[in-house]
Amino acid sequence: MLNLKSTAEEREPNDELLRTRIPRGLKEQVEAASALLAIDTSAFVRRAIAREARETLAAQTHYTLSDADAEAFANALDTPPAPTPAALRAAARYRARVVHAD
Repeated sequence: MLNLKSTAEEREPNDELLRTRIPRGLKEQVEAASALLAIDTSAFVRRAIAREARETLAAQTHYTLSDADAEAFANALDTPPAPTPAALRAAARYRARVVHAD
């Protein structure tokens, strides 16, 4: 359900134009839905787009671990594996090439 309360995003000036082509049936659905909520079609579309963008960004940038996974992750951080011989050689090559200011 669409939140009908005004958000900070909605109080910002609507200076940007986003043009898109949509099927007639979708346009009719959007117009009918906005009429049912007694809001302007543009406001309905802006709210729907904002909600979908927030949900997409959250789904792609935030991860929730199960308790078992969180414990395994914490254990891996607390007890890292010993460096491999290849990692030790790479670190030695790095130290030979890079001059540290400290």
